[in-house]
Amino acid sequence: MHGHLGHAQQKNMCSPKKRMRLITTALVLLALFLAVLCGCQQKSSGEKTEKQESCVVIYINSKEYTRVALGEDQVVEIDQSNGKINKVTITADGAFMSYSTCENQNCVLQGSVTLDNYAQRALGEWIICLPNQVTVELIEGEAE
Repeated sequence: MHGHLGHAQQKNMCSPKKRMRLITTALVLLALFLAVLCGCQQKSSGEKTEKQESCVVIYINSKEYTRVALGEDQVVEIDQSNGKINKVTITADGAFMSYSTCENQNCVLQGSVTLDNYAQRALGEWIICLPNQVTVELIEGEAE
């Protein structure tokens, strides 16, 4: 009886197919949980008690550098005094990285993030310059 399992032990073992289904279900539930958690944190991080207008927030090294309301076209220059320079052009409906001293220029190539296109962009409401550690976030204000 060494090589054989008792009847009770055989019932407790899952077939490989059933085990794979359980693992897949667990992974899907975990992914859903993380997606909901991330969505809740994004919403709560942008909330304020008063009505919020649409704006662009620029961060350096994950710290807020400036917050600019959408409106007239303007350029915000970020000079980090270490040779790293970025320019963010802000328009009536969004923003784009118009200049960067970074070598790869991926941030400039990411194009505009606008109130109309952020849901379809790969990076959503973000423009990211990893080499210079500058990020730009578009925050949609509350509807009037």
